[in-house]
Amino acid sequence: MRPASGRSAVIDNRGSRRATAGARKVLRFGLVVPTLALYCVLFGGPMILLFHQSFSAGDGLFTLDHYRSLFSRSFAYNLIETLKLSAIAAVAATVSGYLIAFYLIRQCTSRMRNIWLNAIVSILFLSLLIRIYALLLTFGAGPLMEFVTGLFGMSPTSRAMTELLVVLGLVNFTMPLVILSLLGPIENINPKLMEAAQSLGAAYWEAFFSIELKLSLTNLVSVGITAFSLCISAFLIPMVLGRGFVDFVANLVYVRFQEVFDAATGAAMAVALLLITLLVIYSVQWLLIRRGDE
Repeated sequence: MRPASGRSAVIDNRGSRRATAGARKVLRFGLVVPTLALYCVLFGGPMILLFHQSFSAGDGLFTLDHYRSLFSRSFAYNLIETLKLSAIAAVAATVSGYLIAFYLIRQCTSRMRNIWLNAIVSILFLSLLIRIYALLLTFGAGPLMEFVTGLFGMSPTSRAMTELLVVLGLVNFTMPLVILSLLGPIENINPKLMEAAQSLGAAYWEAFFSIELKLSLTNLVSVGITAFSLCISAFLIPMVLGRGFVDFVANLVYVRFQEVFDAATGAAMAVALLLITLLVIYSVQWLLIRRGDE
């Protein structure tokens, strides 16, 4: 038989292990609860109130009239404009950001990379309003504006030029985030894979598209979706650079809440924009999962 002292030691060890496991569970629970509570207060509660307001008809009644008003031609036009310009800006920012991130990781020396990264990070410390007005001054009346309008055959006050300014503003807003988000995934790809492909006779661009781009495609699409989400919810950029010719859905929501005092229709617009954004994001994710399964 096992001595009594040995048996008690085993029991004590089991008890201490159980106590330690229980303390870890309590600690995890204690860390999660404040975060969930803060999330519910700052996001869940306002979203529930927004949904409630979008169906409210006053006096405790509910109606769908606010959503029926969204089927107007004017709202559909602004929605299509928002989706179109956001998609163009997200693609431009993602492609340009990927090329810059690839250059910083694969081509730059360590010293030059640090200089460029400090410059990119410093842009994020600038107010978005300052960056927008700097862009507006850059493409104001002057040689650069004349060159751009002459290159594309547009008038400086045309709607097409205004849309181009809005796209440039969205790219300026999202590109630093895209670059910083893609540095890690690109760095994690072994550069010897491209060297091996080139040693077997593949051209540089063939090795780039078949190895580097293919391995980072999932991260590239994820970052592109993030950029699209930021663009589609932009408010300040179309308000300043749009000059009244280009309005995003966020601008319409602002007008409904602050100028027309029609909070119910504004809430319905916000909910519709949220649902459309989620639909786009989950559709792209579904396509990626389906592509991965194949």
